[in-house]
Amino acid sequence: GIDDYHSYNPSESPLIEAQTLHCNVKTSDLGFDEEVEEESVEVETEPTQSGVEDKAMIRRNKSMAKHARVSIGTASFNSFLPPPRPSSYYSARPLHLSQLRESISTGKQDIFSTSFHGSTVDDEKASRSFGLMSCALTCFSPSISESPMKKPLFFVKISQATEPSREVFVVPPILHRIFEYATETELLFSIGLVNKTWADTCADVHASLLLRGFEEGKVDGDDGGLLNMKSWSDLNESYPWGCFLSEGAFKKVYKVWNVQAAGEQAVSVMDVDLIDSTGNKETIGAELAVSTLLSSLVRRNICPNFVSTHSVFTCEHPPASSHWGSADRRQPKGASYTEQRHTRPPRAPKVRGQYQYISMELCRHGDLENALSTGPLPSQQSQYLFFQMAFALHAASDRYGLKHYDVKNLNVLLQSTDATVLRYGVGAHTFALRLPEGKEQYLAKIADYGTANVQSDSNGRPVTLAQFTTLENTPPEYLLLGDAAQQGYGHDCWNLGLCLLHLFTGYGPYEEILIEVVCPLDLKSKLKQLWLSDESCGYDVIKSVILADVYEDENGVVAGEPDEILYDTLYRYLVLFGIPDRIGRMGAAGKIVKSCLLTSRRGKDKKLFDNDSKRFSLFCGNDDRIRDARKALECMEGGVELMKSLTSFDPTKRGTPLGVINSRFMESLREDSEVTASISKTDIVHSYMSFSLK
Repeated sequence: GIDDYHSYNPSESPLIEAQTLHCNVKTSDLGFDEEVEEESVEVETEPTQSGVEDKAMIRRNKSMAKHARVSIGTASFNSFLPPPRPSSYYSARPLHLSQLRESISTGKQDIFSTSFHGSTVDDEKASRSFGLMSCALTCFSPSISESPMKKPLFFVKISQATEPSREVFVVPPILHRIFEYATETELLFSIGLVNKTWADTCADVHASLLLRGFEEGKVDGDDGGLLNMKSWSDLNESYPWGCFLSEGAFKKVYKVWNVQAAGEQAVSVMDVDLIDSTGNKETIGAELAVSTLLSSLVRRNICPNFVSTHSVFTCEHPPASSHWGSADRRQPKGASYTEQRHTRPPRAPKVRGQYQYISMELCRHGDLENALSTGPLPSQQSQYLFFQMAFALHAASDRYGLKHYDVKNLNVLLQSTDATVLRYGVGAHTFALRLPEGKEQYLAKIADYGTANVQSDSNGRPVTLAQFTTLENTPPEYLLLGDAAQQGYGHDCWNLGLCLLHLFTGYGPYEEILIEVVCPLDLKSKLKQLWLSDESCGYDVIKSVILADVYEDENGVVAGEPDEILYDTLYRYLVLFGIPDRIGRMGAAGKIVKSCLLTSRRGKDKKLFDNDSKRFSLFCGNDDRIRDARKALECMEGGVELMKSLTSFDPTKRGTPLGVINSRFMESLREDSEVTASISKTDIVHSYMSFSLK
């Protein structure tokens, strides 16, 4: 998004906002979406108790460690960066608006064909001199196109000497180069409204230019930059009030008042120089690019289940704690904005540098993990939220090949919605989610894209440190197969299964419920020998994770403590979901598990495993939280079946987001005559039908 976004009224165009329908239920027709398949921003809370503060500190330390692993293991994000602009041949021809409209309506695109010109000219000068983007915008902007124009318009035709003649209007690589000259406003609110190809290209260009600007420090107006630079006075005029919300590894998040939008938003602030000094600049830049791409899915009404980014800008100062708050003093100017109270701007801090500000929608109801802290939600509400999570992952993987790598309920935010019915079209089915009446109605929004990967060529490659994000949620094949495990969508699918378990147990994620369950000594000893021994091979990536904080000082003394959570993680999976029948064929670690927990019937490890399973096995455990979750899943058709599918130890047999949507567990949400008849005149229906085949 952009600063101008806040003065734009989304309700004026169905291309931007989910269509609001009263009584007459139909899908919004985008005209260009016909295909099929941030961070965590939490609301402000009261001053926390010491126990909660300790938990927040633990999470922050884990987040720091996760970013360190991702920055070491992640590949370059060059897939977002287009190649350098080549010298091109330009020619122009006069074209009246009526001719242009006729050519588009009749499908005649020869006027956009490339043509050979005798001499080369500088790209930027030619683009601006011929008025390429202004012509395109004048032709297609809804606010201008209604006015008849008497003067001829010029549309530049581009070609390269090394390429055959082709149609500029419909070829994404050429469109990408042309759209690089557009402003952010033009990309989002004019050019991207023409058709699907242009909208997809605009999203890619927007993300690549923001990434380039972040990594190279370029601002809007520089060659290849799209970042807006705000002065200290502009920053405080635009956002005169704020309060501190949360703090992550490299960012602080605030709730602020946006004067232009006349409303509250969330803003994350990152010290770019600090990020660069720790070697994480590429990772944070990738997160910015991914959040921009996913925000485009929300803006284009394809999928509402991501956090929407409004604007990205830089400033040489951090926000003033006297007006935006801090961890020690969260609300220095009160709990809400009052114009009379906030007239005097703060003084500019002495600290100077480069600070990245990202303005996004404020999810006022915090994260899903917090909503589950007092117990599970009603089964139907859990079903609705889980459907939205699966749909979001399906949409992101289908459009951008995205693998999130850190899906968990802590990274699912809850946003209010005025809709009473949400309709999603997927393939031959339409799913209707009737939100509960008389209660707060929520949209689930997946956030925190710092670990995400959109590089399709990474699928099938060996796992790296970058895929070991939240260690408690590491897929079992990573632990059993080690370096032989492969990157891919299986990670997100396993995490979806853990999210489903958490939805129905409530209280806390599985590792908090099974806090007393630790890996038996003999099993742990043999796994340690396999994973850490210099003599064994094939588990180097796990060794790197465990010994990440162990180092040798200048005197040759080994310091630091190994992180041993992976031993407990694997064992807890075995207790929760049982030992697979073919565990002995799942690498050397699988053979160790079989010998310690299955073959050795009189061993202490076997006895401890049986006792732990009696308490915490999802399928027979007697712990109150586990038993209640099992009963709730059994009461919903296909619930246990779906859980088993998502938590399969074999990633090739594991359920997928699309499989979740089409499972028996979601059959009750499919639209039929009974559901359609239940929609009344007072209902507000939002439809998302880009993946529908109907």
